[in-house]
Amino acid sequence: MKIKSFYLTLFLIFVCLTAGYAKEKQQQWPCGVVDFETCLAESKHGQNEQKIVQETENKMKILLEDKEKEIAAIGTKLSDPELLDSLSPEAEEELKIKYQTLSQEYGYYHNQLLQSLQQAKMESVRALVDDIKGASQTVSKEKHIPFIIRKDACFSFPASVDITALIIEVMDRNFDSQQKKPGRQLSGEAEAMKTTTTTN
Repeated sequence: MKIKSFYLTLFLIFVCLTAGYAKEKQQQWPCGVVDFETCLAESKHGQNEQKIVQETENKMKILLEDKEKEIAAIGTKLSDPELLDSLSPEAEEELKIKYQTLSQEYGYYHNQLLQSLQQAKMESVRALVDDIKGASQTVSKEKHIPFIIRKDACFSFPASVDITALIIEVMDRNFDSQQKKPGRQLSGEAEAMKTTTTTN
């Protein structure tokens, strides 16, 4: 009877150890998959970067609209025959020159601001890529995942290897710890136009 109890105890211990080992093996994923777009849209860092780009774009639109209004005002004067008749030839010529100069300035600033906006977007994506890369390295160490790849690089994968939520969690944690650092400002071209517009 004692022998049977002994073997039964051994058997139960073996079952418990085997179950624990199997569970541990299941948690050690061979690879992890990250949805890059979801990280951009749902992480605190991604949402903040989108806000920065949108604010930059809005400021640029305001600066361009101010120039457009100024050009339109002069264009209205040049289209008014009665007003032109009341002006001296010199004053009329001066008005035409001012209209041409403002139009050229508008074209220049429009191109410069488009480049600045594109640069802001590139900087935003670059910062997010670095953040996702760092978060992936952290998750790889914490969860013992040897390989982490982007979702769009996979044709098919089981939902169990999707670690996007883990990556976003680490990104948010890193973002919260960096809150005291100053954010990005408008690029040099945008600030230059803002100064010029204010001066004028």
